[in-house]
Amino acid sequence: MPSIGTYLIATATLATVGVQAASVACTSSDDTAWSNLIAVNATVACAAALKLPAGAPFVAGLQNPFGVCQPACTENLANYTAANASMAAYLNGVCTDLGNPTRNGSACSVADGILWFGLYHTAAWTNCSSVVSGSTFEDLTPQTLENSKKFCATPACIGNAQAIGSLMPNCSTNVSDPMANTLLYFQKDFGCKPAPAGRPCSMVDDFAMQELGMTAPWSNCTSKMTLPSNATVKDVMDAAMAGGLTTFCTSPCSAFVFSVLNKMPACDMGPDMPSAAMVSAMCPATPTPTPTSTPTPTPTPTPTPTKTSTASALTLMTTTVFLQLIMLA
Repeated sequence: MPSIGTYLIATATLATVGVQAASVACTSSDDTAWSNLIAVNATVACAAALKLPAGAPFVAGLQNPFGVCQPACTENLANYTAANASMAAYLNGVCTDLGNPTRNGSACSVADGILWFGLYHTAAWTNCSSVVSGSTFEDLTPQTLENSKKFCATPACIGNAQAIGSLMPNCSTNVSDPMANTLLYFQKDFGCKPAPAGRPCSMVDDFAMQELGMTAPWSNCTSKMTLPSNATVKDVMDAAMAGGLTTFCTSPCSAFVFSVLNKMPACDMGPDMPSAAMVSAMCPATPTPTPTSTPTPTPTPTPTPTKTSTASALTLMTTTVFLQLIMLA
């Protein structure tokens, strides 16, 4: 999720502004020195690392701290930092921190955000990008079910993801949210293995759920709920929620939904689930009849309760999970 890196690199930019604002007012000689400094062009190798055109000034690449800290820019950085002590302290600190990212899941630092952003924008491996189109690693992020299958079936793409993943920080963008972890975000983008039961879902889990959401209903379900032949499981639930609960709960549609739910990944799909009251109201159990009495001294035996329908047997968990499919589709 590169947006997290974008947010954190913006924080880094604000931190830089803070360093400059804390400095004393510049003299005329300082202004001259600064003008000379910002006119210095990046070397050819450094310009390439910063993705700048040849002959561009080095300062134009300062918005890319990841590139600035690469070996190709060592000379430019040394000259620049020698003339700007406050900026030197900031950039040297960032460069040091980039080599020591957070690994224990604690709060992300500015350097962690810069590292994340930089890694996502490194060049994609050519033996992967030739299969899954893209020039940067971020471009390889599967956006469709077809692309996810292609990505996960290509060893070079899996290798590219593993190489980038090994360099990723393990930190939290929101310490109060256990799901707000950079490695979990990474698995959401590039995880080709199903997540263990109870763990946050990976990319392949998300697309598996999306594919299940396109499952065609049984014909004896679509006929009962008057659905078109090209209907999906989402259409069944939409019709049920739109006023067709009675038909849904007393037709083969409930059994069809249950058959789909049996194929769902066992991973944790997050906290955005309906309330228990809402779910239990979908297919309520048939109420137990009230015993009858007669004037005779002999009491009438209590009737056997009406058997709960198949639809009533839909568990809280399965219905809850399926409602999530509606949100994904």
